[in-house]
Amino acid sequence: MRRLTFAPLAMLFVASTAAAQEQRSTVEIRPFAGVYAPLGAQHDMFHNAPLFGLQGALEIRPNFHLVGELSWVPATLRIESTNDNAYVFSQALGVELDLVRELSSGWVLKPFIGVGGGIRNFLYRADEFKSRGGPAGYAALGTEMQVGSVALRLEGRGHAFRYRSPVKGSDNVVRRDLAVQLGVAYHLW
Repeated sequence: MRRLTFAPLAMLFVASTAAAQEQRSTVEIRPFAGVYAPLGAQHDMFHNAPLFGLQGALEIRPNFHLVGELSWVPATLRIESTNDNAYVFSQALGVELDLVRELSSGWVLKPFIGVGGGIRNFLYRADEFKSRGGPAGYAALGTEMQVGSVALRLEGRGHAFRYRSPVKGSDNVVRRDLAVQLGVAYHLW
């Protein structure tokens, strides 16, 4: 079953890589800040919080990117009547498909969708809570406005991840959250 899931992505990657040999790839650095919004049962555990991170992207073609991301959320818990802090660290790899539209005065509009996966770690400051991590996946939707080698980006991401509460005897469950990110993309070369 896993082979069937990854086969279309592998074929897309191979086709894009072969086509990219004719074109020069562009490296991008994308710092961002935003808002982390837990959903459903996850909202019962965590408050909304700021989000900070950095993406790196390799533009294989003008409409296809490979993306890596590191992000950090300084969250506040709502567990067992504590307001203790927790740090949420995420690492993800994914792909992004852009629709490139040239506008007047050298501006380029690039709405995009993306998917990917990685690891989500919850690190708790309180000694009685055990830090845990697990697999995570995301789907993204956003846009980029580029002029020259600099762009302004707005991105929304929905995450699904494996979560185990730091409280002993807790279940291993799938939880969800949203992130809204505003950032800048620097196209280096």
